[in-house]
Amino acid sequence: MVSALQSRDFGFALDLTEEDYKKVNAFRDLPENNTYLDIEGSNEYFNGPKKEKLTSNPFIKFLLVGEHNQGFWKGAHIIRQLEDCCDITRALYS
Repeated sequence: MVSALQSRDFGFALDLTEEDYKKVNAFRDLPENNTYLDIEGSNEYFNGPKKEKLTSNPFIKFLLVGEHNQGFWKGAHIIRQLEDCCDITRALYS
């Protein structure tokens, strides 16, 4: 399965260069941008709300669905994906 985002302006899964990742990660390192807004979901499904460096494109996520809710895509996952995409657009285009 795939969770992907596209827009009229960027098309499908915005292509990012290494330079783009550097800009975005510098933006995410700023104190006002270094934690996810969804604290509860981040604590429940991830290792806390601190943002890590982006190394892959969050505009397209490939999902591995498993048994007993292992690998299932939940609301916290899409919230995190959208926050990562928002960081990219804010860092590169604002």
